[in-house]
Amino acid sequence: MAAPVAGWVGRVALGATPPSWAGMAGPTQASGPAYAARVGHVLLYTVSFVLGIAVPAGIVRYDVARLNGERLARAWPDASLWSAVVVFGPLCLPVHFLRTRRGWVGLGLGLGAFVSAVLLISLPVEGLAWLFGIAD
Repeated sequence: MAAPVAGWVGRVALGATPPSWAGMAGPTQASGPAYAARVGHVLLYTVSFVLGIAVPAGIVRYDVARLNGERLARAWPDASLWSAVVVFGPLCLPVHFLRTRRGWVGLGLGLGAFVSAVLLISLPVEGLAWLFGIAD
């Protein structure tokens, strides 16, 4: 005769449910408003993360393609560009324009690019949040 198994392990194997598991939804019940809100939050985070890198990178790459001469020599190399864009996001834009233009024009272009990047990142994210009914 086999010895009885102590604890809930043996009872779960026999079909009983432990008290801490009672009433919990199983992994097949992934629906409802709570699940949709979690998926919506993940989607919003992913979109904001991707746009936070893609928008500043696009602005800097567009500007570098239009530079020539001394301004092009002062621009970041590719490794530094991607490091700045990934780590600092839109905050790298004023620094880029100040490095390449050196003066008030560079500061103005940098601040304008910063504001436009923040708008290009936040407006789609806020639109998706409104669309999915996620209010933080």
